[in-house]
Amino acid sequence: MANKRTLTKAGAITSIVAWSLNILLGIYVVAMLAYVISIAKAAGQLDESVQAVIISSVASIVVSIGISILLLVFSVKILKFAKLDNKEYAAKKGTILFVAIVNLLNVVYSIISMAQNGFDWTGAISILIVLGLLASAILIIIDYSKNSKELQAQELAEKAVAADVKAEPEVVNPAPVEETVEDKLAKLNKMKADGLISEEEYNQMKADLLK
Repeated sequence: MANKRTLTKAGAITSIVAWSLNILLGIYVVAMLAYVISIAKAAGQLDESVQAVIISSVASIVVSIGISILLLVFSVKILKFAKLDNKEYAAKKGTILFVAIVNLLNVVYSIISMAQNGFDWTGAISILIVLGLLASAILIIIDYSKNSKELQAQELAEKAVAADVKAEPEVVNPAPVEETVEDKLAKLNKMKADGLISEEEYNQMKADLLK
C-alpha cells in the first residue's frame, strides 16, 4: 500500500520552487550582463580585461543554471517517490539523499557567497532560495529517516511471523490401525445378533474370515 509522505512531498515541492527561482534569477543576471556588454561596446567603453571578467561571470552563471535544471529534474523525481511504499522508497536512497545533500551544500555556498559579495536586491531572492533549499533538505531527511525506522520495524515483524510459522508443529496423520481376526469375528457376531445377516451368511463370512 502506498504511503502519503507529506514531508517528502512538501520537501520536493519546496526544492522545485527554490531551484526554479534560481534558474530565473540566473537567466535575468545573464541577460543584464549581456545588455551591459552591448551598451559598453556601443559606447566604446569596454576594454578586454573587463569584457573577460564579465564573460567569465556569465559562464559561471550558465553553469549554475545547468546545475539548477539538473536538481530541478531530480526534485520532480522525488515528488513522485511520495507515492511509494516503504521498501520502494528506501530503494531510491541514492536520488533522495543526493538532492538533500546538494541542497544543503548550496545553502552553505550561497551564505558564503552573500557574505563575501555583500547584499543587494538579488540577495533578497537568494535568501528565499537558501531558506527553501534548507527547508527542503530538512523535510526530506526527516522523512527518509522515518521511513528507515518504519521499514526496520516492518522487516522485524515479517521475521517474527516467519519464525512463528516454522515453530508450528507439523501435523502427521496417524497410521490406520489394522483390525485383528478377533475384532472382525466380534463384529460378525454382533451383526448376526442384530439380525443384519442370516445364519447362512454368518457361516459363509466366518469361513472366509478364518481361511
